[in-house]
Amino acid sequence: MQKIFKLFAGLMISLMFISTTSFAIGETRILQFENPHATLEFGDTCTGVSVTKELKLLNNGNSSLTVNDIRFHENLDGAYVSDFSGSLVIEANSSAIVNVTFTPTEEQSYLGLVYVESDRTNTNQDRSHVLGGNGTAGCGEPIPPVETKILAFENPHAPLDFGDEVCIGSSVSKVLRVFNNGTAPLTVSSIRFHENLNGAYVLNSAGSFVIDANGSVDVNITFTPTAEQPYIGLVYVESDRTNIDQDRSHLVSGTGKICMVDTRILAFENPHSALAFGNTSTCTPSTQALKIFNNGNSPLAITDVRFHENLEGAYTSDFTGSLVIEANSSAVVNITFTPTAEQPYVGLVYVESNRTNTDQDRSHVLSGMGTDIGCEGSVLPVIEDTRILAFESPHTPFNFSDVDVNTSVTLPFKIMNTGTAPLTINEIRFHSSLEGSVTADFTPDAVISAGDSILVDLTFSPTAEQTYVGLIYVESDRTNVNQDRSLLLVGTGTN
Repeated sequence: MQKIFKLFAGLMISLMFISTTSFAIGETRILQFENPHATLEFGDTCTGVSVTKELKLLNNGNSSLTVNDIRFHENLDGAYVSDFSGSLVIEANSSAIVNVTFTPTEEQSYLGLVYVESDRTNTNQDRSHVLGGNGTAGCGEPIPPVETKILAFENPHAPLDFGDEVCIGSSVSKVLRVFNNGTAPLTVSSIRFHENLNGAYVLNSAGSFVIDANGSVDVNITFTPTAEQPYIGLVYVESDRTNIDQDRSHLVSGTGKICMVDTRILAFENPHSALAFGNTSTCTPSTQALKIFNNGNSPLAITDVRFHENLEGAYTSDFTGSLVIEANSSAVVNITFTPTAEQPYVGLVYVESNRTNTDQDRSHVLSGMGTDIGCEGSVLPVIEDTRILAFESPHTPFNFSDVDVNTSVTLPFKIMNTGTAPLTINEIRFHSSLEGSVTADFTPDAVISAGDSILVDLTFSPTAEQTYVGLIYVESDRTNVNQDRSLLLVGTGTN
C-alpha cells in the first residue's frame, strides 16, 4: 500500500510540472491594413471643412502589437490628423480603428502617406497607407484632381516564385502582374533584371507599353536555369510613375536542379564491322542476327527496318512493324540474304526509331556475295567486274580534333575497294574551304585490289584559331557512281 501511495504522489508531481511548463514558439506581430492597395479616399472637401474616415489596423500575429506613433508625410501640410493618443495595443489576430480627419486649407489635392510605427516583426512589409483628398473652393465645386500614375505589383511583398526544382536547361514561365492605381495612363518604358541573375530570366516580349488608369498588364517572364543553384534577384520596371517614393522593383526567385533526362540510345553490336553473309547461293538463303541495343534509360521503340535501294530486294528482315527495347537491353532482328545474281551485295540497313542520339548512326553495313555454289544444274548470270569505292566509317566525319596553330598532325585515311576488280585512285583533292590546311601524301593512279584497302596519310596544319570543315574528294574509276566519293573532314586550330 505504501508503494502505491508513493507511485501516485510521484505521478501527481509530474502532472503538476507538465501543467506549469510552457512551450515557447516564435512570437509574431504582423501589422497590416484593411485594403492595403486601395487609397483611404476622403473625396472632394471644402476648404475649412473636416471629414473623418476610419483607418483599420490589423494584427495578424500571435502576440500583442503595440502602436507607438502615427504620423503623416510632410507633403500633407497638416491637412490630416488622427485621434491616436500615444499608445495603442492590438491583441493577436485582432484589429483596431484609428480615426483620421481631413481638413483642407487650400484648393488643391492632398495625396500622401500615413505611417504607423509599432513593434511589428514583419519589418520587410509596408508600414504606411495612402491617403487621398481634394480641397475645393466651395462645396459642390471640386477642383480638377492632380494626375497620378501609381505603379504597383500584385502581391508586392511575396517573390514571383518559379519553384526550387526547375531542371537545368528547361524553362518555366510565370506572369508578373503590374498595376496602375493612378488616375492617368502609366507608360512602362523598359523592364530589366539585376545583373546577378546571369541571364536566367527573360521577358517573352520586349518594348514599351501603356497601362490605363486603374488598369493592369500581365508581363510574361521565363526562367531557364543553367546551373544547380538558386537564382534570386530583382526585376525592375521603369516608367513615368508619380509614386517615386515607392518601389519600382519586384523579387523573382527560382532554383536550378540537375534532372535525369530520358535517353533512348540506339546502338549496334560491332558497329564498325559489316554484318557479313559471305558466299551465298540463291538456292540456300543465309540468315544472320542483327543485334540492336538500347543503351539509354527509357524504352526505345523501333518503328521500321528498311534497306538501301541498291540492295535490290536481296535482303529482308523478320521485323513485324513494332518492337520495343527496354532500357539497357537488346533485341535481335533476323536478316535473310537471298542473292539473285553472282555479284557482291554491300549496302546499308536502316533502323528507324524514337532514339534521342540523333547525332549518331542509325544504319549498319551488310555484305554478302551471290554465287552459284550449291545450286545443282543452275547457272547464275555473270555480272561484269565492279570497282566499289568505300570509306571506313562513311557516316562519321574524319576528325583531327584540336591542333595547335602553326603545328601539324598526321592521321591515316583508309580507302577501300569492296568490288570484284582492281580500283584505280586517280586523284585526292580537298574542298576550297580546306585549301592550305590539309594535304595528302598520295601518289596518283594508286591501285587497290578487289576486297583490299590502302592508307593515305592526311596532314592537318591549322594557321588560325578556328574550326576547319570541308570535304575530301577521291577521284577513281569506280563503278558505284551513284554513291558518294567524298567524306567530311573536321579539325580545330587552337592556341
